[in-house]
Amino acid sequence: MHYFNTKKNFFIFIIFSILVAITSSMALAASPLKNEDTLPGKWVGVVTDKDSGDVKIDLTISRDMKNENLYTYSLHYGVPRSCRLETEELSIDNNVIIVKFTGASDLKFCMVRLKENGKMTINIDGDDKLSVNIESNSGFKESAVLKKR
Repeated sequence: MHYFNTKKNFFIFIIFSILVAITSSMALAASPLKNEDTLPGKWVGVVTDKDSGDVKIDLTISRDMKNENLYTYSLHYGVPRSCRLETEELSIDNNVIIVKFTGASDLKFCMVRLKENGKMTINIDGDDKLSVNIESNSGFKESAVLKKR
């Protein structure tokens, strides 16, 4: 008949539990983004409008003041659109972020074309380049490459 050393078994169980807890917390703490340290800041570029030509665009990304693990995104269009869109993060995985537009600063371009059911997909292409695709359910689509300012 085999006898088990209960102190030894208990010690192994405790060590194993601690290792599982540490590994789990490391996995949860790992960011879904590879370039997260370079993400916050102002990103600038140009979109081409078929009616008015090139329009400056900038995207400001910052850490959320209430939760440092989250980001806030603000998209600004220059003249002639002259509007700003606030967003809400829908998903963030690998180097792709998807946000939906939640508010607009005017009743013109941004409010009409994008606020309702509009979203933006942000692809992180490196430490100094983002590709953004902006679209709405009404069929509006455009894209731009943004450089870190």
